[in-house]
Amino acid sequence: MHWRISIVGVLALFVAVSCNQQPVGPLSPVSGDQPLLDQGGVPSDGHGNKFVFTSVGSFPVDCGSEDITGHFDGWGQGHVFGPPNNRHVELGVFHFVFTYTNADGDEFVWRDVGPDLQYEVDGVLFVAITGRSTASGDAGRNNVVLGHVVIRDPFGTPDVVFVAGKDLGPLDDLACDALT
Repeated sequence: MHWRISIVGVLALFVAVSCNQQPVGPLSPVSGDQPLLDQGGVPSDGHGNKFVFTSVGSFPVDCGSEDITGHFDGWGQGHVFGPPNNRHVELGVFHFVFTYTNADGDEFVWRDVGPDLQYEVDGVLFVAITGRSTASGDAGRNNVVLGHVVIRDPFGTPDVVFVAGKDLGPLDDLACDALT
């Protein structure tokens, strides 16, 4: 299926390449000092019916007067649906923890969790993001939305066609506000 490198793969790319976002409250601390993946929190592959990826990394954040460090740790799981005539292409489930730290050791933690549904309408791909989204706005991880966002053509020219919920703005801005 040509959508196999789907929204789950694209989210991994956004996380790895454009981690220039800041976390937003309310905060949910990671258990103890262990990274999420070290806690055994990766889902099953559903006996080969689902694909799973993990991603861990760090990135600098320029807050103007001060630099802080961002770190992400988490996983995504995708279930690709069967044969033609099924407009639901893929269901993706995500759990990423973004931890921002300033020079004093203060932390700001944001969890990006929730399901994403990819579907086609008249040959056009859409993704419906539900929950705590950091891939809203222009689909380039520039805005955090608590709610529901629908993006048309997420792999081409992303166009947000629906937003319901609370738009908190860029994640990096939220982290900078909390830590500087």
